[in-house]
Amino acid sequence: MPASAAVVLSWNSADTGVTQGSDFIGIVNGSVLAGLTAHVDYTLQSVSGNDWTFAYSVENTSSAPVTASRVSVFGFDVTPDISGGSSTGVYDNFTADGNVPQIGFREACFSQVNCAGGAGAGALLGQTLFGTFTLTFASAQTDLSLENLFVRYQSIDAPGINGGSGTGVPPGGVIPEPATWAMMIIGFGAVGTMLRSQRRKYALA
Repeated sequence: MPASAAVVLSWNSADTGVTQGSDFIGIVNGSVLAGLTAHVDYTLQSVSGNDWTFAYSVENTSSAPVTASRVSVFGFDVTPDISGGSSTGVYDNFTADGNVPQIGFREACFSQVNCAGGAGAGALLGQTLFGTFTLTFASAQTDLSLENLFVRYQSIDAPGINGGSGTGVPPGGVIPEPATWAMMIIGFGAVGTMLRSQRRKYALA
């Protein structure tokens, strides 16, 4: 399962006008699909009471061998936790604690339908879409962080894939698959055994 803990974007309430963003790679059927990419920027527009409002831009940067794709959802977890939200633009549906295919639950999803995507909406290959979203907290906050960032890809056409879907995470934010974990654990165990064996030899000497 992909994770995106490698990128954390943070603002304080005085950072109006500050833009931060992340690139995303694409994960399809558990593997990285070359050429399936996106970029999302988040600009803090205002902080008013318990509300933080951001402008967003979602760019579908996919390239060969991908010949078509659609970025249908973007989202993240928030620290501290939010109590609600809203959005404008193509991604005008805010979903709280939504279940993202191949990732799991995320605190905030922005789409036209839900965290899985759908409705044929989203940024097509080479397209950038703009809008705003507002995060609401139970009380006024001085700082926030966006983490576990993700996007959702649909309508993917690439060699061996026709109309498929996938999930995007920041580069470096991919957790190894179970088989890879197993190999790593076996490797760590072998190294540990060798070190223990060497210590015994030194003790006997």
